[in-house]
Amino acid sequence: MSEKVSIIIVNYNGKHHLEECLDSIAEQTYGNIQTVLVDNASKDGSCELLQSKYPWVKLIRERKNHGFCGGNNTGVRHADGELIFLLNNDTRLEQGCVQALVDEIHTKNDKCIGIFPKVKFYSEPNLFNAYGVVWNYQNHWRDNRMGLLDNGKFDHSYKVFGSIFAAVMFKKELFLKIGGFDELYFTYGEDFDVSYRAALAGYDFYTAPKSVVYHKFRSSAKDDKKPSWSTYFLIRNYLLCFVLNYEAKNLVLRLPLVFKKYYIPASKWYMSMKGGSGRLLHARIFFFYLFNIFRILRKR
Repeated sequence: MSEKVSIIIVNYNGKHHLEECLDSIAEQTYGNIQTVLVDNASKDGSCELLQSKYPWVKLIRERKNHGFCGGNNTGVRHADGELIFLLNNDTRLEQGCVQALVDEIHTKNDKCIGIFPKVKFYSEPNLFNAYGVVWNYQNHWRDNRMGLLDNGKFDHSYKVFGSIFAAVMFKKELFLKIGGFDELYFTYGEDFDVSYRAALAGYDFYTAPKSVVYHKFRSSAKDDKKPSWSTYFLIRNYLLCFVLNYEAKNLVLRLPLVFKKYYIPASKWYMSMKGGSGRLLHARIFFFYLFNIFRILRKR
């Protein structure tokens, strides 16, 4: 019998996304799937929808919002599969998506920790949302595929540094071995951190060209109707990833470039906001590091 795949979905007031996502899971050609949905204290009827229409979904109801990181860590703890497929709730899978991921991961060696499908824009299904990123000291986490036409040039599997975690399949054992998600991130930037830690541990990610996911890009940020909160987490967490993972020498050498690239432009944006809200967000980043400095140092 084929090995079990546990699909893990974290949901927070995403009822309007769930039916299309779950229906596409139900239509998968791969037969041995467990679906785990971790609900971060939604108030929009998400849990009631699952209980009435999708009883085959294993529902974990949290009493508070633990974010993308905490929710996925909870989901992994409740997952029975040897392979875990982390999936955003605002996605739709092609029918052969899971089968293609499983087939591809079995062609790789023991150093392969995870596989990325082709993630395409839901509204522009011929264009890439993400299909792996490159990393270097100058440009850092950079997606060279976003917005490109899927014209047949990317129909082979290749090694990548990482990709956005709208959809990613992990070998559960190796995911846990590198520590899973760091819940200090809460949301945003956690994909950069996990990919970086996987690389430091000597593991590799690959792409799966026959596996396709359609993603409603940034829909969760739009649903929240507070665009500044996503900018806060992105800037805060990108800085956090460098601070946690750079060795001391690189931290001294590279941190000025990091601040110039991320923090200074964000600071200007914050200061341009009306009503003092930008200054408040700017202060939140400062106080986050002030109050968590010893926790961050212990993690290093």
